[in-house]
Amino acid sequence: MSNLKSNLNESNSNGIYSTEINMSSDSKISDWALDESNYRDDETYTSVFNKIGEAVNESETLFDFLQKALSIFYYTKFSIFILLIMAIFHLTMIYTGINHLENCPKQPKIPVYIFICGGVGFLKCLQLIWIQIQKHSDFDDYIYTNYRSNSFGNDTQNNVSSSMIDREEQRLNKGSRVTDAIISTFLFIWFLIGNYWIWSIYQPNYEMELLEPNNWCSKKLYIFSIVHLYTYYSICGFIVLLVILLTIFTQIPCLILRFQDS
Repeated sequence: MSNLKSNLNESNSNGIYSTEINMSSDSKISDWALDESNYRDDETYTSVFNKIGEAVNESETLFDFLQKALSIFYYTKFSIFILLIMAIFHLTMIYTGINHLENCPKQPKIPVYIFICGGVGFLKCLQLIWIQIQKHSDFDDYIYTNYRSNSFGNDTQNNVSSSMIDREEQRLNKGSRVTDAIISTFLFIWFLIGNYWIWSIYQPNYEMELLEPNNWCSKKLYIFSIVHLYTYYSICGFIVLLVILLTIFTQIPCLILRFQDS
């Protein structure tokens, strides 16, 4: 009888101990997943700059750092907001181009340019947004799968980011990089051609004249075309400025060391 009681007590204590371990493990996993989710949902400028600081230490070359830094900015809520605005803007381009196909006889290629640029640009925005959605979806699937299998190790928190990056790179290598390169190249060349068409008739007549019935262009269409060009100029300028600032940021530690040595 005493042996039976001792066995029961031992089994109960082992069960309680294992339950506590499982509860503790589950609690750590859920707390960590919650922290990661809150970190992702509550992005701040501080967290972004912390990541950039880590990228400085981890990068071997300036190009490697710029690539990582731009990727950090890309995966923020602000970039998603900008992509949504650009998607709406490209839909407006499609609408404007269709409605003014015959309203610019002086340069009939302008409405065609606006329409095609809007359509391809909208697809490009959808592609970039989809990549971000897939990234967050992969993160949630990773957390759920490992939580259910209870296979988290001590190094999981350190390796989850690299695992997500590997997944994303594998997905991009299966064709999306080629598609992205084709779309980007087409948009760049098409944009250069559009610049020539639009600026070649700068300040056209906005109303049809009896003596020159084909020497005019819709005011709404042409002004919208100019706005479109300056929007793209602003985006390119912002990216160039960001690259310059990031380059300067990487040189600050070197300048500090030189100042201290002197």
